[in-house]
Amino acid sequence: QEREERTMKKNYQAAIIGCVHVPFQDKKAVGVTMKILAQEQPELIILAGDILDCYSISRFPKAKNRLMEFQWEIDQTKKFITNIQKTCPRSKLVYQSGNHEKRIETYLASHARELQSLNCLDLPELLGLTESGIEYVQYGELYPITQQFCVTHGTVIRQQAGASAM
Repeated sequence: QEREERTMKKNYQAAIIGCVHVPFQDKKAVGVTMKILAQEQPELIILAGDILDCYSISRFPKAKNRLMEFQWEIDQTKKFITNIQKTCPRSKLVYQSGNHEKRIETYLASHARELQSLNCLDLPELLGLTESGIEYVQYGELYPITQQFCVTHGTVIRQQAGASAM
């Protein structure tokens, strides 16, 4: 019902934050983002995918100088989310999974199929989203902000400006 009421509103302030890639985030960019959130206090904040990098469980080769502790990545992401919640305590928060978060499912399917059924290894559980009152949207699903505007992480990149959005 809350989503329906929001989609019917003409004026609705929302912030969309994506591709932070914690723990490899750009600290200056995050600092600016937090200042804007503190000033604007949007009604809705959508974390639109690739907030958690999942570097340590990626199938790609790893750099020697990069830390590879998945629990640390999760803990840093939780701190990032908690910081947003403290900055904007009245904002509704939505966490939309991206292709980097999808690495958790891919890793389990490839290396630990026996553990795939464990609820504690689902992203909402790992990040404590449910207990924090954060709505979760799976990778690839659309999240409607208004009747004319939806958010998704997306999977298509084109060379020409604007082509990906099309």
